[in-house]
Amino acid sequence: MNKIFSFLFILCASLLANITIPSFDGDSATPHENLPWDTLPWHGDFKELGKDSPAKAQTRFKIIRIGGELVIRVQADEPSMDKIVCKEYSNDSGLLWMNDSIELNFVHDEKVLSFYKIIIDSSGVFADLSAIDDNTDRQHFNTSPTWNSGCAVKASRNAASWELLLTVPIGSLGINDKTTAEWRINVARNRYAGGGAELSTWSPIPERNHLKPLFFKPVTLQGFSPLPYLISAENIDWKFEKSERPDGNPFSFSLSFDLHNNTRSFRFLKAVMTLADADGKMFKTDRMLELSADSYQKVRMELMLPAQGKHSMALFFLTNNTRPQLVWRHDSTLSLEYSPLVLKVLEPSYRNNIYATMPSKKITVRAELRTPATEKMEIRLSDGHTVLQSKMFDANQTECVHSFDLASLPDGDYFVTASVGTLKATERFRKLPYQKGEVWLDSQNIVRIDGEIFLPYGWYGSTSVRPVPWENSTLMQTKFGSVENARKAIKRNMEIGLRSICFPFHELDGKDWNPWQIFKDPDTRKKGLTKEQREKITEFITGVRDMDGILGWYMADEP
Repeated sequence: MNKIFSFLFILCASLLANITIPSFDGDSATPHENLPWDTLPWHGDFKELGKDSPAKAQTRFKIIRIGGELVIRVQADEPSMDKIVCKEYSNDSGLLWMNDSIELNFVHDEKVLSFYKIIIDSSGVFADLSAIDDNTDRQHFNTSPTWNSGCAVKASRNAASWELLLTVPIGSLGINDKTTAEWRINVARNRYAGGGAELSTWSPIPERNHLKPLFFKPVTLQGFSPLPYLISAENIDWKFEKSERPDGNPFSFSLSFDLHNNTRSFRFLKAVMTLADADGKMFKTDRMLELSADSYQKVRMELMLPAQGKHSMALFFLTNNTRPQLVWRHDSTLSLEYSPLVLKVLEPSYRNNIYATMPSKKITVRAELRTPATEKMEIRLSDGHTVLQSKMFDANQTECVHSFDLASLPDGDYFVTASVGTLKATERFRKLPYQKGEVWLDSQNIVRIDGEIFLPYGWYGSTSVRPVPWENSTLMQTKFGSVENARKAIKRNMEIGLRSICFPFHELDGKDWNPWQIFKDPDTRKKGLTKEQREKITEFITGVRDMDGILGWYMADEP
């Protein structure tokens, strides 16, 4: 019955008249505050999410396309301006929707299997997310914060409303050759100033869920063509090396890629690469590129950096206009660590551990020498005291692969070391005794329990009382007061065929479900654990880790 209702609801929604998002024909450099907003209609009549009743506090918006950007103006009525919830969150925080906020949604996938969402609170802080259908035929979507919209936001407050002015580069929205001018969009609102959670939406949605793109209203982008955005970079690779230059920064980061032009016309583009360190300090380089129609070229870009560490990288391409337009963007997080000699583990596949049920008991490593040297390379296996096996390689070899078979060696800790002259790189390994129910991942990241393939499927809760066919594992949410209580719960789950995924954060203060005190601040999981938290985590894990039935550890939820 629910599926029939949803189908009829979608059918009715699809019969609603399309709105057309107009295109501005004036100077693309016009400040967005000066666009012809007075000539554009307001789109409003917001409904309560999951209902057909009008929202208590109304919201309206205007939208226009100017070149390669969508510009949206949102006005949110608020009779209780002094009660707006606006907690301090950073950009991309997964908790931003718990502030008074607006959600913008864009769908250009004709199969509606993916879409893009930007959540913006009343102060202008925003989180941008990409969403992908979870392939369960339930219209459920998994969201990821790795997408970067490149949007610009201005927020303002009036006596009885707050407003947003947003600019969203169309080139950030994953345009491809199947994208047409027919899209779906939705503008939604999360309101808390009224005392509770009041969720509303422009598109009628029969469920209390903002992640339902099939119900988003259809729109037409006037004059839109995907062709200008059919620029892409493939085979992206990078190197981080010690710089040989006598002056300047000591490290060199180089990026190489194949740039494809499928726009059917000559293009003159600016390629921009940026790296931001953990403190937000930005390093940037760019170069102009000429691409003939339907061609590709290999491109290399380089930046000099003062230090190693975690960096956020962005690569994007802009048009060569008065107001440059984004046509393509790629973002990733990189850990830039330089070592003249690097040891990479090829096997075992999981956590440098050799489990008893693994068919191979080999350690295979690849040693890479990244600086000139005249000495031979040695790769050796030891137990921490005695060298057990060793292999020498010629001095002219900069990349060496070698395996050690531990099948006949006793359980315990082992160390593999590569050395060239004074340079050394070491990895620690553990050959473990058999433990019933041991869990590991193979080289294809497939879960194995006692060597057999295991497909986890289940839900979350506390503890179960009877076996059910749709679960073989469960995420236990119980806040345990003692290790003994946790062991009893894990054992009960295992007796009805459920393996347990456990939070490691337990107060162990004698009573289950007591409110957290030591772990009450979720930010400590980002800032670093306190000494007391570390002690509690160690006490819990060491108290239950020997049990058959532990599937894994759940470290954070919507961090």
